[in-house]
Amino acid sequence: MGGPARVKLGIGTTRPVLSLEPFIQFRAGAYDVRSIGAFTYLGSERSYYRHIDSIGRFCSLGPDITTGAAEHSTSTLSTHSMFTGQWNRTWPELFSDFGLTEEQTAVGNAALQAELKHKAKRIVIGNDVWMGDGVYVSRGITIGDGAVIAARSVVTKDVPPYAIVGGIPAKVIRLRFDEETVSRLLNIRWWDYGPAILAGVDWSSPTDCLDILEGRINAGAKKYRPQCLIVQPDDTFEIR
Repeated sequence: MGGPARVKLGIGTTRPVLSLEPFIQFRAGAYDVRSIGAFTYLGSERSYYRHIDSIGRFCSLGPDITTGAAEHSTSTLSTHSMFTGQWNRTWPELFSDFGLTEEQTAVGNAALQAELKHKAKRIVIGNDVWMGDGVYVSRGITIGDGAVIAARSVVTKDVPPYAIVGGIPAKVIRLRFDEETVSRLLNIRWWDYGPAILAGVDWSSPTDCLDILEGRINAGAKKYRPQCLIVQPDDTFEIR
C-alpha cells in the first residue's frame, strides 16, 4: 500500500471480504470492493467506491471517483426515498403523525428493487483501465480491459475493451487501437504476467510489443500469481 491515508473499508452496513494483490497504492476514500488487482492505484479524500465486485491490475483511477451510489425509483409517485426506504425507523413520527405504514414502504421498496433489478450485479472494472478525475459509474456496469474514461464522465452503460469514452452520459469516442491490435491484446492478457514480461520491451510501440509478448508467452512465460492480503469485515487479515 501507499503512505498513510484515511481509508474506510465498507460503506454503511456493507463490508465485504476484501482481497488485495501486491503491489497497490491505496489512497484515501471509502471502499465497498471485493478485490483489487496488482499495480493499481486509486483513491482521494472524496473517492467513493461502492458496489464494486473487482478492480483489475494496472488500473490508474483518478481522484474523486464515485461508483454505485444509491438510486431512487422513477416509476413510482415520488422519487423521495421515504417511500421506499427505512424512514419509519429514522423518523418514526412521520408515520405515526401522518398515518403512513410500513406496508406502504415495503410495497414501494419492492417496486424500486424491480426497477433496479438489471443493476443488481456489482460493478466490474477490468485491467489497464484509466479513469479521469470525478468520473461517476452507475451500478451494474462492466468496464472492459484497456478502457479510458474521460474526466467528469457519467458512465451509464458497459464500456467495451480498449474504448475511449467521455461525456454525460459517456459515449464511445474511439478505440485506442485498431480492432486487430485490440483482439491480440485481449488474447494475450499481458497483465496476467506482471511487469516481468515487459522487461526490455519498447512499450511505446504496441505492435512491436505484441510480437515480443506473444513470443514470450508461447515460450512459456510464467503468470504473476502473488499471495494476497485478505481483509475480513472485522479488520482481521491473513496472507493467502
